[in-house]
Amino acid sequence: MSDRYSSKPSGSKELARLGDGEVFVKRTQDGILRSVVSNVSLDLRKKEIVKIQSGFMITASGYDRLNKIANLTVVSPPSMTMTILINGTPQTREVGNPYIEYDPETNAIRTISLTCLAIGLGPIGNWCITHERLRFDLDRYFAMEAWSKVKNVKNAGKFESVSSYNKRDDKDDWIFIPIMPGWGISLDPRHDEVQKVLTNHFQRQKFAERIASTICRRNAMKRHPAIAKTTVLPRDGLATVQVYGWQHDYTAKQINTMISQVSHGEIPPQVEMRQAITEIEHGHDDSQSMESEISSDDMDHTSGQPHGQATLFDQPEPSRLTGREQGLAYLGQCDDRLGSAFLGVVESAVPRIDQVDTFSDLTDEEVADAVSLLREYMGEQINAGDGPSGG
Repeated sequence: MSDRYSSKPSGSKELARLGDGEVFVKRTQDGILRSVVSNVSLDLRKKEIVKIQSGFMITASGYDRLNKIANLTVVSPPSMTMTILINGTPQTREVGNPYIEYDPETNAIRTISLTCLAIGLGPIGNWCITHERLRFDLDRYFAMEAWSKVKNVKNAGKFESVSSYNKRDDKDDWIFIPIMPGWGISLDPRHDEVQKVLTNHFQRQKFAERIASTICRRNAMKRHPAIAKTTVLPRDGLATVQVYGWQHDYTAKQINTMISQVSHGEIPPQVEMRQAITEIEHGHDDSQSMESEISSDDMDHTSGQPHGQATLFDQPEPSRLTGREQGLAYLGQCDDRLGSAFLGVVESAVPRIDQVDTFSDLTDEEVADAVSLLREYMGEQINAGDGPSGG
Protein backbone atom coordinates (compact mmCIF):
# COMPACT_ATOMS: atom_id res chain seq x y z
CA MET A 1 0.00 0.00 0.00
CA SER A 2 1.64 3.26 -1.11
CA ASP A 3 1.08 6.63 0.55
CA ARG A 4 0.55 9.61 -1.74
CA TYR A 5 0.79 12.60 0.56
CA SER A 6 3.18 15.49 -0.02
CA SER A 7 6.04 16.40 2.30
CA LYS A 8 4.88 18.14 5.49
CA PRO A 9 6.57 19.27 8.69
CA SER A 10 7.10 16.57 11.33
CA GLY A 11 4.10 15.90 13.52
CA SER A 12 1.63 17.27 10.97
CA LYS A 13 -1.78 15.79 10.24
CA GLU A 14 -3.42 15.49 6.86
CA LEU A 15 -5.74 13.49 4.66
CA ALA A 16 -4.36 10.88 2.29
CA ARG A 17 -5.81 8.13 0.15
CA LEU A 18 -4.50 4.78 1.39
CA GLY A 19 -6.33 1.95 -0.32
CA ASP A 20 -9.90 2.36 0.93
CA GLY A 21 -11.27 5.91 0.77
CA GLU A 22 -10.09 8.92 2.77
CA VAL A 23 -7.62 8.09 5.51
CA PHE A 24 -6.60 10.35 8.39
CA VAL A 25 -2.81 10.26 8.70
CA LYS A 26 -0.77 11.20 11.77
CA ARG A 27 3.01 11.20 11.70
CA THR A 28 5.42 11.29 14.61
CA GLN A 29 8.48 13.56 14.71
CA ASP A 30 10.56 10.94 12.92
CA GLY A 31 8.09 11.04 10.04
CA ILE A 32 6.81 7.44 10.44
CA LEU A 33 3.12 6.77 9.80
CA ARG A 34 1.63 5.68 13.13
CA SER A 35 -2.15 5.70 12.87
CA VAL A 36 -4.98 5.89 10.37
CA VAL A 37 -8.72 6.39 10.57
CA SER A 38 -10.35 5.03 7.45
CA ASN A 39 -13.89 4.92 6.10
CA VAL A 40 -14.12 1.48 4.50
CA SER A 41 -16.93 0.54 2.10
CA LEU A 42 -18.54 -2.91 2.45
CA ASP A 43 -20.41 -4.40 -0.49
CA LEU A 44 -23.70 -6.28 -0.16
CA ARG A 45 -23.07 -7.99 -3.51
CA LYS A 46 -19.78 -9.41 -2.26
CA LYS A 47 -21.54 -10.71 0.88
CA GLU A 48 -19.45 -8.41 3.11
CA ILE A 49 -22.79 -7.48 4.66
CA VAL A 50 -25.94 -9.61 4.77
CA LYS A 51 -29.64 -8.95 5.35
CA ILE A 52 -31.08 -10.38 8.55
CA GLN A 53 -34.45 -9.87 10.23
CA SER A 54 -33.32 -6.87 12.30
CA GLY A 55 -31.42 -5.10 9.51
CA PHE A 56 -28.01 -5.58 7.89
CA MET A 57 -25.13 -7.38 9.58
CA ILE A 58 -21.38 -7.44 8.79
CA THR A 59 -20.14 -10.91 7.83
CA ALA A 60 -16.78 -12.54 8.53
CA SER A 61 -15.49 -11.54 5.09
CA GLY A 62 -16.63 -7.99 5.83
CA TYR A 63 -14.64 -7.92 9.06
CA ASP A 64 -11.65 -9.37 7.23
CA ARG A 65 -11.85 -6.39 4.88
CA LEU A 66 -12.10 -3.95 7.81
CA ASN A 67 -9.14 -5.66 9.45
CA LYS A 68 -6.91 -4.66 6.55
CA ILE A 69 -6.98 -1.24 8.22
CA ALA A 70 -7.41 -2.27 11.88
CA ASN A 71 -4.37 -4.57 11.68
CA LEU A 72 -5.63 -6.91 14.40
CA THR A 73 -3.93 -10.23 15.06
CA VAL A 74 -6.75 -12.79 15.11
CA VAL A 75 -5.80 -16.23 16.43
CA SER A 76 -7.27 -19.40 17.89
CA PRO A 77 -5.01 -20.64 20.72
CA PRO A 78 -4.13 -24.36 20.51
CA SER A 79 -5.73 -25.06 23.89
CA MET A 80 -8.20 -23.56 26.36
CA THR A 81 -9.47 -24.13 29.88
CA MET A 82 -13.06 -25.25 30.35
CA THR A 83 -15.28 -27.32 32.62
CA ILE A 84 -16.20 -30.73 31.23
CA LEU A 85 -17.93 -33.81 32.61
CA ILE A 86 -15.58 -36.65 33.54
CA ASN A 87 -17.42 -39.76 34.75
CA GLY A 88 -20.43 -37.54 35.45
CA THR A 89 -18.45 -35.06 37.57
CA PRO A 90 -17.73 -31.47 36.37
CA GLN A 91 -13.98 -30.86 36.28
CA THR A 92 -11.88 -27.98 34.96
CA ARG A 93 -9.35 -29.15 32.41
CA GLU A 94 -7.09 -27.80 29.69
CA VAL A 95 -8.50 -29.12 26.42
CA GLY A 96 -7.82 -28.69 22.73
CA ASN A 97 -9.26 -25.72 20.86
CA PRO A 98 -11.80 -26.45 19.49
CA TYR A 99 -13.23 -29.01 21.89
CA ILE A 100 -15.77 -31.28 20.17
CA GLU A 101 -18.21 -33.68 21.81
CA TYR A 102 -19.50 -36.59 19.73
CA ASP A 103 -22.55 -38.81 20.11
CA PRO A 104 -21.23 -42.19 21.37
CA GLU A 105 -23.69 -44.14 19.19
CA THR A 106 -23.68 -42.25 15.89
CA ASN A 107 -20.34 -40.40 16.17
CA ALA A 108 -22.19 -37.27 15.06
CA ILE A 109 -21.05 -33.91 16.43
CA ARG A 110 -23.15 -32.81 19.40
CA THR A 111 -21.37 -29.66 20.64
CA ILE A 112 -18.39 -27.54 19.66
CA SER A 113 -16.67 -25.18 22.09
CA LEU A 114 -13.86 -22.89 21.00
CA THR A 115 -12.13 -19.62 21.73
CA CYS A 116 -10.63 -16.89 19.58
CA LEU A 117 -8.57 -13.77 20.32
CA ALA A 118 -8.33 -10.44 18.48
CA ILE A 119 -5.26 -8.47 19.56
CA GLY A 120 -4.48 -4.92 18.53
CA LEU A 121 -4.50 -1.24 19.38
CA GLY A 122 -7.71 0.67 20.07
CA PRO A 123 -8.71 4.16 18.88
CA ILE A 124 -6.53 5.93 21.48
CA GLY A 125 -3.51 3.68 20.94
CA ASN A 126 -3.99 1.37 23.92
CA TRP A 127 -3.57 -2.39 23.65
CA CYS A 128 -6.85 -4.28 23.73
CA ILE A 129 -7.59 -8.00 23.50
CA THR A 130 -11.05 -9.37 22.84
CA HIS A 131 -11.50 -12.92 24.07
CA GLU A 132 -14.46 -14.64 22.41
CA ARG A 133 -15.67 -17.99 23.70
CA LEU A 134 -18.32 -19.71 21.62
CA ARG A 135 -20.44 -22.81 22.13
CA PHE A 136 -22.45 -24.42 19.36
CA ASP A 137 -24.87 -27.07 20.68
CA LEU A 138 -26.19 -28.77 17.55
CA ASP A 139 -28.70 -30.93 19.45
CA ARG A 140 -30.23 -27.88 21.12
CA TYR A 141 -30.28 -25.94 17.86
CA PHE A 142 -32.04 -28.86 16.15
CA ALA A 143 -34.62 -29.01 18.93
CA MET A 144 -35.29 -25.25 18.74
CA GLU A 145 -35.77 -25.36 14.97
CA ALA A 146 -38.04 -28.41 15.33
CA TRP A 147 -40.11 -26.61 17.98
CA SER A 148 -40.52 -23.64 15.64
CA LYS A 149 -41.96 -25.95 12.99
CA VAL A 150 -44.27 -27.74 15.42
CA LYS A 151 -45.71 -24.41 16.60
CA ASN A 152 -46.31 -23.00 13.13
CA VAL A 153 -46.86 -25.92 10.74
CA LYS A 154 -49.91 -28.16 10.95
CA ASN A 155 -49.28 -31.91 11.31
CA ALA A 156 -45.48 -31.51 11.47
CA GLY A 157 -45.39 -32.88 15.02
CA LYS A 158 -46.33 -32.04 18.57
CA PHE A 159 -45.06 -31.45 22.07
CA GLU A 160 -45.87 -34.46 24.25
CA SER A 161 -44.74 -36.49 27.24
CA VAL A 162 -42.41 -39.45 26.95
CA SER A 163 -45.07 -41.75 28.40
CA SER A 164 -47.63 -40.57 25.83
CA TYR A 165 -45.18 -41.06 22.98
CA ASN A 166 -44.26 -44.56 24.15
CA LYS A 167 -47.92 -45.60 24.06
CA ARG A 168 -48.28 -44.70 20.40
CA ASP A 169 -48.62 -47.57 17.92
CA ASP A 170 -46.77 -45.62 15.23
CA LYS A 171 -43.90 -44.36 17.38
CA ASP A 172 -41.32 -46.30 15.33
CA ASP A 173 -42.24 -44.14 12.33
CA TRP A 174 -41.71 -40.83 14.17
CA ILE A 175 -38.74 -38.94 15.59
CA PHE A 176 -38.73 -38.02 19.28
CA ILE A 177 -36.45 -35.26 20.59
CA PRO A 178 -36.18 -35.09 24.41
CA ILE A 179 -36.00 -31.47 25.56
CA MET A 180 -36.72 -31.67 29.29
CA PRO A 181 -37.26 -34.46 31.85
CA GLY A 182 -40.31 -36.44 30.79
CA TRP A 183 -41.15 -34.25 27.80
CA GLY A 184 -40.09 -33.80 24.20
CA ILE A 185 -41.04 -33.06 20.60
CA SER A 186 -42.30 -35.74 18.24
CA LEU A 187 -41.80 -35.15 14.50
CA ASP A 188 -43.26 -36.81 11.43
CA PRO A 189 -40.25 -37.36 9.10
CA ARG A 190 -42.61 -37.77 6.12
CA HIS A 191 -43.76 -34.15 6.39
CA ASP A 192 -42.07 -31.78 3.90
CA GLU A 193 -41.32 -29.13 6.55
CA VAL A 194 -39.79 -31.72 8.88
CA GLN A 195 -37.59 -32.95 6.05
CA LYS A 196 -36.32 -29.39 5.65
CA VAL A 197 -35.43 -29.31 9.35
CA LEU A 198 -33.58 -32.62 8.99
CA THR A 199 -31.72 -31.39 5.90
CA ASN A 200 -30.66 -28.24 7.76
CA HIS A 201 -29.43 -30.35 10.67
CA PHE A 202 -27.38 -32.60 8.40
CA GLN A 203 -25.84 -29.55 6.72
CA ARG A 204 -24.89 -28.08 10.09
CA GLN A 205 -23.33 -31.41 11.05
CA LYS A 206 -21.28 -31.33 7.86
CA PHE A 207 -19.98 -27.79 8.35
CA ALA A 208 -20.23 -27.51 12.15
CA GLU A 209 -16.59 -26.78 12.89
CA ARG A 210 -16.28 -24.24 10.08
CA ILE A 211 -19.54 -22.54 11.11
CA ALA A 212 -18.39 -22.23 14.72
CA SER A 213 -14.85 -21.06 13.93
CA THR A 214 -16.07 -18.50 11.38
CA ILE A 215 -18.60 -16.96 13.77
CA CYS A 216 -16.14 -17.01 16.69
CA ARG A 217 -13.44 -15.25 14.65
CA ARG A 218 -15.96 -12.72 13.36
CA ASN A 219 -17.26 -11.96 16.86
CA ALA A 220 -13.74 -11.47 18.21
CA MET A 221 -13.13 -8.78 15.57
CA LYS A 222 -16.53 -7.11 15.92
CA ARG A 223 -16.05 -6.62 19.69
CA HIS A 224 -12.64 -4.98 19.32
CA PRO A 225 -12.80 -1.17 19.75
CA ALA A 226 -10.70 -0.67 16.60
CA ILE A 227 -13.80 -1.79 14.66
CA ALA A 228 -16.67 -2.16 17.17
CA LYS A 229 -19.42 -2.17 14.57
CA THR A 230 -22.05 -4.87 14.09
CA THR A 231 -24.97 -3.47 12.10
CA VAL A 232 -24.93 -1.08 9.16
CA LEU A 233 -27.39 0.76 6.93
CA PRO A 234 -26.27 0.37 3.30
CA ARG A 235 -27.10 2.72 0.44
CA ASP A 236 -27.16 1.28 -3.07
CA GLY A 237 -25.65 -1.91 -1.69
CA LEU A 238 -22.70 -0.19 0.01
CA ALA A 239 -22.16 0.53 3.72
CA THR A 240 -19.40 2.69 5.19
CA VAL A 241 -17.65 1.74 8.44
CA GLN A 242 -15.04 3.83 10.25
CA VAL A 243 -11.99 1.80 11.31
CA TYR A 244 -8.97 2.72 13.43
CA GLY A 245 -5.59 1.26 12.51
CA TRP A 246 -2.13 1.47 14.02
CA GLN A 247 1.37 0.46 13.11
CA HIS A 248 3.29 -0.80 16.14
CA ASP A 249 6.74 -2.08 16.98
CA TYR A 250 5.68 -5.24 18.82
CA THR A 251 7.38 -8.39 17.56
CA ALA A 252 5.67 -11.71 16.84
CA LYS A 253 7.29 -13.07 20.00
CA GLN A 254 5.71 -10.35 22.15
CA ILE A 255 2.30 -10.95 20.55
CA ASN A 256 2.63 -14.70 21.16
CA THR A 257 3.49 -14.02 24.80
CA MET A 258 0.22 -12.10 25.22
CA ILE A 259 -1.68 -14.92 23.50
CA SER A 260 -0.16 -17.47 25.88
CA GLN A 261 -0.98 -15.34 28.93
CA VAL A 262 -4.62 -14.91 27.93
CA SER A 263 -4.95 -18.61 27.07
CA HIS A 264 -3.93 -19.46 30.64
CA GLY A 265 -6.29 -16.97 32.26
CA GLU A 266 -3.78 -14.16 32.81
CA ILE A 267 -4.26 -10.53 31.82
CA PRO A 268 -1.10 -8.95 30.36
CA PRO A 269 -0.05 -5.66 32.04
CA GLN A 270 -1.46 -2.43 30.56
CA VAL A 271 -3.84 -4.38 28.34
CA GLU A 272 -7.61 -3.88 28.23
CA MET A 273 -9.46 -7.21 28.18
CA ARG A 274 -12.93 -7.66 26.71
CA GLN A 275 -14.42 -11.10 27.19
CA ALA A 276 -17.66 -12.50 25.81
CA ILE A 277 -19.41 -15.87 25.68
CA THR A 278 -21.69 -16.65 22.73
CA GLU A 279 -24.21 -19.48 22.42
CA ILE A 280 -25.47 -19.92 18.87
CA GLU A 281 -29.25 -20.11 19.15
CA HIS A 282 -31.93 -20.57 16.52
CA GLY A 283 -33.56 -17.29 15.47
CA HIS A 284 -30.81 -14.98 16.77
CA ASP A 285 -28.57 -12.83 14.57
CA ASP A 286 -25.73 -15.37 14.53
CA SER A 287 -28.05 -18.13 13.32
CA GLN A 288 -29.72 -15.89 10.73
CA SER A 289 -26.35 -15.10 9.17
CA MET A 290 -24.99 -18.63 9.60
CA GLU A 291 -25.41 -19.90 6.05
CA SER A 292 -24.28 -16.56 4.65
CA GLU A 293 -21.09 -16.79 6.69
CA ILE A 294 -20.27 -20.15 5.14
CA SER A 295 -21.88 -20.37 1.71
CA SER A 296 -22.70 -16.69 1.08
CA ASP A 297 -26.20 -17.63 0.02
CA ASP A 298 -29.42 -19.11 1.41
CA MET A 299 -29.45 -22.88 1.68
CA ASP A 300 -31.80 -24.79 -0.62
CA HIS A 301 -33.85 -26.72 1.92
CA THR A 302 -34.84 -29.34 -0.65
CA SER A 303 -31.41 -30.45 -1.83
CA GLY A 304 -29.24 -29.05 0.94
CA GLN A 305 -27.29 -27.05 -1.65
CA PRO A 306 -27.12 -23.26 -1.88
CA HIS A 307 -29.28 -21.64 -4.55
CA GLY A 308 -27.35 -21.15 -7.77
CA GLN A 309 -23.85 -21.75 -6.39
CA ALA A 310 -21.54 -24.37 -4.99
CA THR A 311 -21.40 -25.46 -1.40
CA LEU A 312 -18.14 -24.91 0.42
CA PHE A 313 -16.52 -27.99 -1.10
CA ASP A 314 -18.48 -28.56 -4.33
CA GLN A 315 -17.90 -27.22 -7.82
CA PRO A 316 -20.54 -25.02 -9.45
CA GLU A 317 -22.28 -26.55 -12.44
CA PRO A 318 -20.71 -25.26 -15.70
CA SER A 319 -24.14 -24.09 -16.91
CA ARG A 320 -24.27 -21.65 -14.01
CA LEU A 321 -21.01 -19.99 -15.06
CA THR A 322 -22.12 -18.81 -18.50
CA GLY A 323 -22.53 -15.11 -19.13
CA ARG A 324 -20.97 -12.04 -17.56
CA GLU A 325 -23.49 -11.77 -14.71
CA GLN A 326 -22.92 -15.34 -13.55
CA GLY A 327 -19.17 -14.89 -13.92
CA LEU A 328 -19.16 -11.80 -11.71
CA ALA A 329 -21.26 -13.61 -9.10
CA TYR A 330 -18.78 -16.50 -9.14
CA LEU A 331 -15.84 -14.14 -8.61
CA GLY A 332 -17.62 -12.71 -5.58
CA GLN A 333 -18.22 -16.18 -4.15
CA CYS A 334 -14.58 -17.20 -4.60
CA ASP A 335 -13.40 -13.91 -3.09
CA ASP A 336 -15.52 -14.68 0.00
CA ARG A 337 -14.17 -18.21 0.33
CA LEU A 338 -10.51 -17.67 -0.46
CA GLY A 339 -10.04 -14.40 1.42
CA SER A 340 -6.48 -13.09 1.15
CA ALA A 341 -5.52 -15.96 -1.20
CA PHE A 342 -7.93 -14.73 -3.88
CA LEU A 343 -5.65 -12.11 -5.46
CA GLY A 344 -2.72 -14.53 -5.56
CA VAL A 345 -4.79 -17.02 -7.54
CA VAL A 346 -6.36 -14.56 -9.98
CA GLU A 347 -3.51 -12.14 -10.70
CA SER A 348 -1.79 -14.53 -13.12
CA ALA A 349 -4.89 -14.38 -15.35
CA VAL A 350 -5.82 -10.75 -14.61
CA PRO A 351 -2.68 -8.79 -13.58
CA ARG A 352 -4.68 -5.64 -12.79
CA ILE A 353 -7.14 -7.38 -10.43
CA ASP A 354 -5.80 -5.49 -7.40
CA GLN A 355 -6.31 -2.14 -9.14
CA VAL A 356 -10.06 -2.34 -9.83
CA ASP A 357 -12.64 -1.07 -7.35
CA THR A 358 -15.24 -3.73 -8.21
CA PHE A 359 -15.31 -6.84 -10.36
CA SER A 360 -17.72 -4.99 -12.67
CA ASP A 361 -14.75 -2.92 -13.87
CA LEU A 362 -13.23 -6.03 -15.49
CA THR A 363 -13.70 -6.70 -19.19
CA ASP A 364 -15.69 -9.71 -20.40
CA GLU A 365 -12.45 -11.44 -21.37
CA GLU A 366 -10.88 -10.79 -17.96
CA VAL A 367 -13.97 -12.15 -16.19
CA ALA A 368 -13.89 -15.29 -18.33
CA ASP A 369 -10.15 -15.80 -17.74
CA ALA A 370 -10.51 -15.31 -13.98
CA VAL A 371 -13.47 -17.71 -13.76
CA SER A 372 -11.59 -20.35 -15.77
CA LEU A 373 -8.52 -20.12 -13.54
CA LEU A 374 -10.57 -20.15 -10.33
CA ARG A 375 -12.57 -23.20 -11.42
CA GLU A 376 -9.32 -25.05 -12.04
CA TYR A 377 -7.90 -23.95 -8.68
CA MET A 378 -11.07 -24.80 -6.75
CA GLY A 379 -11.14 -28.21 -8.39
CA GLU A 380 -7.60 -28.90 -7.18
CA GLN A 381 -8.58 -27.90 -3.64
CA ILE A 382 -11.64 -30.17 -3.70
CA ASN A 383 -9.69 -33.13 -5.09
CA ALA A 384 -7.14 -32.63 -2.33
CA GLY A 385 -10.00 -32.86 0.19
CA ASP A 386 -9.38 -29.47 1.71
CA GLY A 387 -11.74 -26.97 0.18
CA PRO A 388 -10.90 -23.29 -0.05
CA SER A 389 -10.09 -21.59 3.22
CA GLY A 390 -12.13 -18.66 4.40
CA GLY A 391 -10.58 -15.23 4.73
